[in-house]
Amino acid sequence: MQKKFTKYLSLCMLVAFIIIVCIVFAFQTALSRSNQKAVALEKLKTIKTTLIENDNEIKKIKQDFGEEALIKAKTLSYIISKDTQLLYSVDFMQNIADLLNVSEVHITDENGVLLWGNIPEYYGLNFNDGAQTQAFLPILTNSSFQLAQEPQPNQATGKMFQYIGVSRLDSPGIVQVGVEPEKLNTALANNTIEKALSNIEYGISGYVFAVDTNTGIMAAGTNGEQMTYQQYGIPDNIISETNHSGSTFGINKILNQKVYVVTEKYENYIIGLAMPTKELYRSRTNQVITIMFICLIVFIILILVINFFIQNYVVLGIQQIIEKLKQITSGNLDVEVDIHTNQEFHDLSININQMVASIKQNIQQSELLMQKQEGVVNQVKQAAVSLSDTTTQTFQTSQAIVQDTITQTQYVNTLLTDMENLLEKSKESEDISNIVAQNSADMIEGMKQTSEDMEQMMNSIHSMLQTTEKIKNIINEIDSISQSTNMLSLNASIEAARAGAAGKGFAVVATQIGTLAGESATASKSTNDLITATLDAIKDGETFARKANDEFIQVIQHTTKSQEAISQLIHIFKQQADMVQNATEGINRISNLIQNTVNIVEQSKVTSQKLSEQSEMLKNIVT
Repeated sequence: MQKKFTKYLSLCMLVAFIIIVCIVFAFQTALSRSNQKAVALEKLKTIKTTLIENDNEIKKIKQDFGEEALIKAKTLSYIISKDTQLLYSVDFMQNIADLLNVSEVHITDENGVLLWGNIPEYYGLNFNDGAQTQAFLPILTNSSFQLAQEPQPNQATGKMFQYIGVSRLDSPGIVQVGVEPEKLNTALANNTIEKALSNIEYGISGYVFAVDTNTGIMAAGTNGEQMTYQQYGIPDNIISETNHSGSTFGINKILNQKVYVVTEKYENYIIGLAMPTKELYRSRTNQVITIMFICLIVFIILILVINFFIQNYVVLGIQQIIEKLKQITSGNLDVEVDIHTNQEFHDLSININQMVASIKQNIQQSELLMQKQEGVVNQVKQAAVSLSDTTTQTFQTSQAIVQDTITQTQYVNTLLTDMENLLEKSKESEDISNIVAQNSADMIEGMKQTSEDMEQMMNSIHSMLQTTEKIKNIINEIDSISQSTNMLSLNASIEAARAGAAGKGFAVVATQIGTLAGESATASKSTNDLITATLDAIKDGETFARKANDEFIQVIQHTTKSQEAISQLIHIFKQQADMVQNATEGINRISNLIQNTVNIVEQSKVTSQKLSEQSEMLKNIVT
């Protein structure tokens, strides 16, 4: 066990060791790059500061040199203004040039033509003809204008010269001096980017380079040899990324060597620092080896310490427990385990002692149970004999029950057939009753409609009766009018008779009116008699119709009662059908119960037989 544990622990330690080494390796790699980036950026900052200081120095030198040359040109102008005859002496002009420490002195007339100076070869030069000299022409029209040109090659000799011009004091014209700026040339020569970078140290094998972004030519790092950055081995991605973002850093390959490169753009140059990865990761390798050695020592010490504790606090306790358990398994239950190497083994000792005590108690209980089992066996033997006798009686009783049950099944099947026939008849009676009920309902509906029609007819007869009464009243009025007219006719006849011959015409009219009134009275009487007869007939018809309607309503009521009786009869038929259905289902359940009883009895017979056989076997076993 200890060997397995040590092997497993060593494997875990090895995995942890590898993980720690990988973590340290990755951390040291990132740390080396981060530190080197900080160093490189600081170097680049120093380089940029140096270049800026050099530029400022050159600007100051140029400014001082220009101011000094202007003073010399003004001095020459002052000397000439005091004695213009000096212009015609070349030797004097040369002496003045030497005295002022200048290389050339030139004086023009008011048209800008060079006529005097220390170099006769330039006499006749028109300042209007050259771009370099045209810059001084404003002096001819503006005496306060003065100019100190930047150093540039002389058009005739090609040497670097700086020309300064001021106005003449005696007359319009230009006074120009030419100075060869040796100090400025020396400063410019010392301010090249190659000179500035040549003194920069970057590690042991690291180096500095610069690329002119306008031409792609190496500006520094080639020991004076002119070449492009591609020939130098700088990848295009470094140049493009630096031009785009202003700086870049990372691992790249230059001159077939992996280097850590940091670049920054300064004006029209890309300045870079390159550190070979061997030098970059030298500290990382040392750190990783040191940590590996420390971890290895720590792991070995841990394994030894853990093995010591396992041996003294685990393995020894286990061996003692195994020895005690061997004695217990051999049958010695009086052994007591008492190990105190640690709390866990102490608890285990207590549990083992409790287990042994429990085993001893179980053995004692088993002995008591054996004694009780002997008494139980005797009782079982007696019970087996009784069971055998009882089983035989049960088998015989089961056969009788089966026979009776079969007979009951036959009776139940016959009763079930009769009940099914009765159910069929009940359903037929229910269908007939439903038809009768439907017909009664239709007849009652028709009677109700007829009753409504008779009611409408009675209303019409009543309306006719009222109309006839009105006609009778009108005829009575006509009869009354006829009588009045007849009386008027009689009065008219009397008056006509009194009038004599003059009233004959009126008498004829009165006679006709009387005749007409008599006819009207006769007609109205005949009409009145007819209307009276009609009115009596209508009243008799109304009485008959009302009586018929009352009798018809009674018929409807009797028919409705008959329908209700039929509905009750249908309900009774349904109840009878349901009862027959329930009875049929009950009989079916009884039949199923009887069948189940038969099956149970059959099983009981089989069980009785098996029980009898088992009781015999039990008697044989007990004996």
